[in-house]
Amino acid sequence: METERFIVYSALNKVKMSLLGILFVVIIVSGCTSHYLSLSDKKETELSLHECGKVRDEFLPESPELPDTAIPETVKKIVTKESQAVEARVEVTIQPGCLVQINVKEDPSLDGSYPVNEIGAIELGYIGAVILHNCTEREAEEQIRKILMRRAFKTATVNVKITRASYDSIRVKGDVNKPGLIRIGSGSVITLNDALLRVDGIRGSAKETTVRIIRGGMTNAVAESLPGEEYTLVDENGKPRVPDVTLRNNDVVYVFAWRGKPAPDADWKEVLVLGEVKKPGTYRFAPNEKSTLLHLILKMEGLPPFADKRAIKIVRRDEDGYEREIQVDASRLLKYGKPEDDFLLEDGDRVIVPERRLTLF
Repeated sequence: METERFIVYSALNKVKMSLLGILFVVIIVSGCTSHYLSLSDKKETELSLHECGKVRDEFLPESPELPDTAIPETVKKIVTKESQAVEARVEVTIQPGCLVQINVKEDPSLDGSYPVNEIGAIELGYIGAVILHNCTEREAEEQIRKILMRRAFKTATVNVKITRASYDSIRVKGDVNKPGLIRIGSGSVITLNDALLRVDGIRGSAKETTVRIIRGGMTNAVAESLPGEEYTLVDENGKPRVPDVTLRNNDVVYVFAWRGKPAPDADWKEVLVLGEVKKPGTYRFAPNEKSTLLHLILKMEGLPPFADKRAIKIVRRDEDGYEREIQVDASRLLKYGKPEDDFLLEDGDRVIVPERRLTLF
């Protein structure tokens, strides 16, 4: 019995293994066939789409190209320059008459609104005077922060806000009908033409007038001795024209009309006179006329009472373009009028007459 059972069991196992082998073969064959069919279907689909595309291209018009929306480089540069110009124009600085709000995180007792006095300073509580003239808000914050750090602050977080901006100023002097200060908006600019209109124009002829601009001259004690920018009021054809020049805060404009007859040739000498005089401007000497300091003072109709006769400065440019300053004491010359005390002037000299300082001691 046992032998027969073993024979039957072995036969069943063989049949089972045979069926499994057949099933395995069927699965492999069916998988390969389906993969082949899927590849074939994919190729047929691609061919169909390609054919459809050909038909579509034959019957449909070509789609227009999309416009290039990128900003050209030239436009980018223009926009950048304009934006920078606007930012530079609207940047406000602290000037006399401003009102600034200051907050110090580490010491709220310093918080408050502070007026700016005539020298551009504020009284910051127990810290004392802090000069903020011509500072932007960020520069003022840094200035105050440095002062606080020197006053034993370990850290200083400062916030400055200009709550009331003052007017900017430009000074126009010389041969104009109403010399003086011109007020413009804080951070604004004005053209030379508009500035001359606001002082009611020039006194002399445009063909005989020179304009000299000293940038920031109102903040410089020796602005009158600086060369600055010089312009004429005529174009290349000799017609009156105001140059396209922009003026900013603290600029000084000197307007000079020619003194004397127009120069017929190059032998005439021209001397520019600045400072504490009755009629500043350019004076001319004829070829046969003595061009000395005494004769210049006579042309100017003398010196005013507060002119410092002992410290008249002559600025002269040499052949290499370097300027040197010569100081002349004209008090003896004006008192006695001796020729040996006189000083010979040269073409192109600048004569600067300082103001006499009054002292009690």
